[in-house]
Amino acid sequence: MTGVGPVLVVTMIDDPTADLVMSELHDRDVPVVQLDSGDFPATLSFAATLTPHGIEGSLSTPTRTADLSRVRSLYYRRPSGFAFTHLDEQDTRFAVTQARYGLGGVYKPLSTPLYRVDGVSCTVEVAEVTADQVDDRVAGTAHLFQHRVDKVADVRVTVIGREVFSVRIDSDLLDWRTDYDRLTYSVVEPPPGITDALHRYLDHFGLVFGAFDFAVDRAGAWWFLECNPSGQWAWMEPETGLPMVAAMADLLERKTA
Repeated sequence: MTGVGPVLVVTMIDDPTADLVMSELHDRDVPVVQLDSGDFPATLSFAATLTPHGIEGSLSTPTRTADLSRVRSLYYRRPSGFAFTHLDEQDTRFAVTQARYGLGGVYKPLSTPLYRVDGVSCTVEVAEVTADQVDDRVAGTAHLFQHRVDKVADVRVTVIGREVFSVRIDSDLLDWRTDYDRLTYSVVEPPPGITDALHRYLDHFGLVFGAFDFAVDRAGAWWFLECNPSGQWAWMEPETGLPMVAAMADLLERKTA
């Protein structure tokens, strides 16, 4: 990010080295916003949206606000750790992980640390939320919210090297992961331009594998939800007959690029 925006300095309050750098920047009339990520969420807040042009949003401290789209550079020094002293050990681990991945859903976790309810390992399922539910109760850590698509189906596209395996998943579920017995599968062709876009996405991040999720709306348009660089895929081969295991073996054997 370039321009006339501020330098973002992420460090603890007592950091003499960062103080010297910030003093030099001030002498050059370069705006600086200093923050300690460990202050989140007590005195540090943020909101950000991913757009086709980058990140839009802001970070706010008690005395400064940084427009993320205008930050010219980041100086990441020595921030303190996140602290959630009012939570038990399990909830603290969850909150710290969300804060770390949110700063560095339909509500989804940004990461999925081990979480147990009555001794059973659980995950956070996708659920619809309304505007009135997004209140102070979500202020405890970072969250990811996505616009709900009025969908008729989902699609999981698994890219293994240059091979692309596209599977439509039909169900009446908002989150199809919650009941695999209610799913039906069919092999489909991606709409024009999708395959090239997926390869560009992976090339940009230096990846050779990605599990992409899409929602299909009533007009047949595909809405991109996310890419999991270590997503599950093997359960779909028996359901569809797609040679996904062989493709992964080829990739690892370096038969394909």
